[in-house]
Amino acid sequence: MVDYVPKYFPNPAYWIYFTWACFIVAWISIIINKWAWAAWVWIAVMLGVFIATIHFPATLSGNAMAITNLLKDAAIAAWALIIAWLDPSLENILSRDKIKKDTPKKKK
Repeated sequence: MVDYVPKYFPNPAYWIYFTWACFIVAWISIIINKWAWAAWVWIAVMLGVFIATIHFPATLSGNAMAITNLLKDAAIAAWALIIAWLDPSLENILSRDKIKKDTPKKKK
């Protein structure tokens, strides 16, 4: 895995462990359904960084498998954003009218 980390990143082993730690935290967040929409967005952002720093430069250098990995990560990132957008907890966060709807009306 160290070979996939770009040469201009210091300490490649750190970045591999950091990436796995981020994925583990994101999956725990999704499983317990706390800030799951944010976890999906950060997964998409991380995959976008992979595309920009690993797959796109490898594609430009003529690596035949890089375009496959680029398209795979782009598809997974797109699905992660779709899942984040469809998450019902996001509606509660974005809705300002929820407080007004939930408050009981005073009877006269």
